[in-house]
Amino acid sequence: MTFHWFEEPVSPEDYEGYKKLRENTSIPIAGGECEYLKFGFKRLLENNCVDIAQPDICASGGLTEAKRIAALAQAFNKDIVPHSRGTWIAISAAAHFVGNLDKNPGRMYNDLPTMELDRSENALRDIVTKCDLTINNGLLCVPNTPGLGVDVNMDELEKYLDKETHYNEKRIEIR
Repeated sequence: MTFHWFEEPVSPEDYEGYKKLRENTSIPIAGGECEYLKFGFKRLLENNCVDIAQPDICASGGLTEAKRIAALAQAFNKDIVPHSRGTWIAISAAAHFVGNLDKNPGRMYNDLPTMELDRSENALRDIVTKCDLTINNGLLCVPNTPGLGVDVNMDELEKYLDKETHYNEKRIEIR
């Protein structure tokens, strides 16, 4: 059995634990889904905590900040595999992101970019959002249509709104 990586093996803020584990295993260590902005990843990378940086694009600052994190990871000779969980919005953003990554030369595995694809039961993903992503022979095909290629079913989304908060917003007059 081949392990491609060990994801989030210690508490996200335990940088020393990450470093010690990484120094004592041959399995690549992945982490960072709880880091925010390039500054959090800089700390992980400078301390040699991970082999694979895993930004959550929606939480780490969006696509532009994720590209900065990818450039930083490449400067440290680390791979990047975005954490992508939640709705098709997050998954589609990750697909477009990895489709736009620069090749990281000298990597252990093939040159194809990699991403997570959560397929657990998830109504927010499968009912509220729809996406044009297709998978053929284990390869994700990124759509070439404008935007992320995601449609939001507003009627289904309405079921998840907190009606009291949403409809009873306090409004003030600005003079």
